[in-house]
Amino acid sequence: GYRHLSSAIADFAIEHPDIDLSLDLNDREIDLVAEGFDIAIRIGELKDSSLIARKLGVIRFVTVASSAYLERNGIPRHPFELSQHDGLFYSNISDKQQWQFNDQHKSLSVIPQQRLRANNGDFLTRAALKGLGIYQCPTFLVDEYIRKGELRVILEDYSRKQLGIHAMFPPGRLIP
Repeated sequence: GYRHLSSAIADFAIEHPDIDLSLDLNDREIDLVAEGFDIAIRIGELKDSSLIARKLGVIRFVTVASSAYLERNGIPRHPFELSQHDGLFYSNISDKQQWQFNDQHKSLSVIPQQRLRANNGDFLTRAALKGLGIYQCPTFLVDEYIRKGELRVILEDYSRKQLGIHAMFPPGRLIP
């Protein structure tokens, strides 16, 4: 939200001065109806619900580490080698949803050693930059660091399934 929506929200607020905005930028899954939200942005498989969903795009994933970490611990060449490495885990999703890879139309699930868990992707990105471990995450969190050479993509031959990103609305609300 902060990284990719702040400019768009500011532009919207300038163009529509009569609309008051209140943003809740967090990574927990909220109950739109019970908590009175007009819209939420969600990444992942959608659960059956009465909410209205509008697909905004897809999220791609990469597995990254700093050069310092890889020099100390070696570069894994296959996902199964990750069990010998320190992992940085996003804690707002279940373990079985994390560290998924595709190997020639087969799905692989791997769990590295849990070095650090956190509920914020930017925090985990900083931990990866500091060399604390390997991180599998959405590209939007790490693209700039990959371009600068501060993080290196590993296991490129083993893709992870893309996930949808959706705008979710409660039913019955008039949303222009």
